[in-house]
Amino acid sequence: MVNRRETIAGAKVEASSFFVNVCDINFPKSPAWICFATALSSLGEMTNHHKAVPIITSMDLTTLDYIRILIGVAILLYVANCLVNQKVWIRKTFSWGAREEYPKIFQMNIIGGSLIGSFLVASPFLF
Repeated sequence: MVNRRETIAGAKVEASSFFVNVCDINFPKSPAWICFATALSSLGEMTNHHKAVPIITSMDLTTLDYIRILIGVAILLYVANCLVNQKVWIRKTFSWGAREEYPKIFQMNIIGGSLIGSFLVASPFLF
């Protein structure tokens, strides 16, 4: 291979004729140093088999994770409905009861539902 020397900002850079010929085909009007840099970056991608592990990886959620998220959202929607309407579902009478009639049950539903619902929604992303 024949080496061609180019001066880039006062530094001499050698480019083999293979890279320059490839660049002449792909980038006919670009300077040789741009082609050399492009060829070196593509050469690094072809020969670099040891890549760093990314810090943030893509998450693969399973069907069970999606089901957990949907159940958590449903519980949070029930809690929001209870807060907006100031009523809670009472199994004893099988009807909606006012907050003033059943204050402890209302409070337990709001606190417990918020904790369980948010845990179900967040757990696939945390664990």
